[in-house]
Amino acid sequence: CINMIHIAPWSAAEALFAERGLAATRLEDVAARVGITRPSIVYHFRDKREMLLQVLIDLVSEHDAGLEAALSRCKGDPRRELDAFLDFHLATGRNADAEALACWVALCGEALRDATVRARYEEALTSSTRRLAGILARGKRERVFASVDPVTAAPALMATIQGYLVIAATARPLIPHSSAAPAARAMARGLLGATKGGAARRRP
Repeated sequence: CINMIHIAPWSAAEALFAERGLAATRLEDVAARVGITRPSIVYHFRDKREMLLQVLIDLVSEHDAGLEAALSRCKGDPRRELDAFLDFHLATGRNADAEALACWVALCGEALRDATVRARYEEALTSSTRRLAGILARGKRERVFASVDPVTAAPALMATIQGYLVIAATARPLIPHSSAAPAARAMARGLLGATKGGAARRRP
């Protein structure tokens, strides 16, 4: 049916990419996981690369929707939004998505080799970085953060997040349980000079 062709393959491909890696996943494997024939997939998608790009698009779409939902609960408070942004990306327990994490990191490796994947991957990171920079800029205007340059602080925090994600996917024991988000929040406060109370005091 139409839903099986247009929806199920992405979920199956994401699961297989996470389980086996990109190189070891064939279109035949995705077709078998979905329960359709290989020609049915090839009819819609020329090759594995095209499906890989669709998986990336779907991952980003799900990520963006989840992030905006988390931020919407912060009622416009830049400090809470910053914490929510970090918590959303570095969640553990019930909020963690190990499959999406493994797939995201695998796509990062593919982005090093494939210019098209790299361009899409860069778009996703740029969008998240700009979203974060907007939060920081608003926090600066409202004097929630004592000292911040959003143009440099946002990429620094995104690099922290991305680094944690790579380590979590490749060397998980290095990260103490449930420590990533609190550590990232502490680093952010050190970087931004976040105040404990309301607006930051003006410097003489």
